[in-house]
Amino acid sequence: MDRLIAFLTRNYNVLLFLGLELIAFSILVKFNKSQHTVFSNAVLGVASNIQRVNARLDSYFQLDEENKKLQDENIRLRKQLLKLDASFQAYVHRQPDSSGFLVDRDTTLRESKFKIIPCKAVSYSTSSSYNQVVLNVGKKDGVKKEMGIISSDGVAGVVIAVSERYSLAMSMLNKKINVSARIKGKKIIGTMTWDGEDIRYGSLKFVPQHFHLNRGDSVITSGYSTFFPDGMMIGWVESVSSKNPDGFHNIKVRLSTDFNQLDYLYLLQFEDQNEIDSLLTKNR
Repeated sequence: MDRLIAFLTRNYNVLLFLGLELIAFSILVKFNKSQHTVFSNAVLGVASNIQRVNARLDSYFQLDEENKKLQDENIRLRKQLLKLDASFQAYVHRQPDSSGFLVDRDTTLRESKFKIIPCKAVSYSTSSSYNQVVLNVGKKDGVKKEMGIISSDGVAGVVIAVSERYSLAMSMLNKKINVSARIKGKKIIGTMTWDGEDIRYGSLKFVPQHFHLNRGDSVITSGYSTFFPDGMMIGWVESVSSKNPDGFHNIKVRLSTDFNQLDYLYLLQFEDQNEIDSLLTKNR
């Protein structure tokens, strides 16, 4: 209390001046129409700006929740796409029965063999020759080595190490990566790699020069691995050169995934992986 009284005494003149100014201003605004209108508009402007800022803050803090909803919806849609693709493959591989009608010989083709696990990039690099991505899921979430990773735009990498709560993936921007790929709509198979230079482009290797490719052709996964199902987007043919003496094209591919903006991702779990691993282990 003594400090308050001392403060008021010490600043009496200033406080009195401010009080009189406030009274004069309120009288001016109250009894003069034009000043009252200007003041009211100013107050409304300030209030609307405050509300706008509050709305933006609320929207910002709800982003994680909204992104989670979108990710769940994407998972549902991707599962439907995988099932549709499996049904299409079964349709394509029909064979005639004894009566001559085309029927499915392998009903297992109708069901997708891949499960989807949502995840988020904790950190990632793009400046190295061997770029990696750390994910916020691990063994407790069902993650295993050699699981494929996709973004909302296409293939992103492959898991190489797993701890209890986190996992480490080899990005598509890694000179060690090799992903079986094909040209959409054509029977052209190759291997997607990265040369360690431009993060926007990869290379499609081992495509013989007698195959004709066009700029803009879609490059997708071939399905000839347990990393990715058939048909996952990788990128588009940017340029083709046939000057190699080895008989293969030099194919530059513009990657569909933006590796400068990795955020919400999806892990693909091949459900028959354990059976295949067991078979390979027994026959080594």
